[in-house]
Amino acid sequence: MKNFTKFGIAILGIIFLQSCANDAYELKSYEKRKIDSVKIDNDTMAVFNMQPIKVFSTYNKECEGFYGMDYIPKDSIRTVVNYAYKNNQTCQSGTYHAFNIIRFEPQKTGTYYFKFWQGKDASGNNVWLEKQIVVE
Repeated sequence: MKNFTKFGIAILGIIFLQSCANDAYELKSYEKRKIDSVKIDNDTMAVFNMQPIKVFSTYNKECEGFYGMDYIPKDSIRTVVNYAYKNNQTCQSGTYHAFNIIRFEPQKTGTYYFKFWQGKDASGNNVWLEKQIVVE
């Protein structure tokens, strides 16, 4: 039993040291990421119901992925910005398309306007994909 305990402690030590040396997916930075497209199933819905809104962006293989999202409600306007992380892996050739979901659950009737960030134009101005949902 004593040898088994020593063996177990040795294995745990090796696993711990290996995990400390493995920085394969260390986060290096994050930045705004262009929203390519948005899927809204219904442009009219009932108040207090939930509707998922799919937000699509493109990432480089192996070195990037979804980091987070700003969802900023102000009156009837919803501003949405995606963020991508970059890790310390070498980017592979090619990209992948991924989506994230916003659970839109309006508490009041009215028309809601969504602005999805699509990057900047040649003059440095923000470009927005605009959608609306009518809540009855």
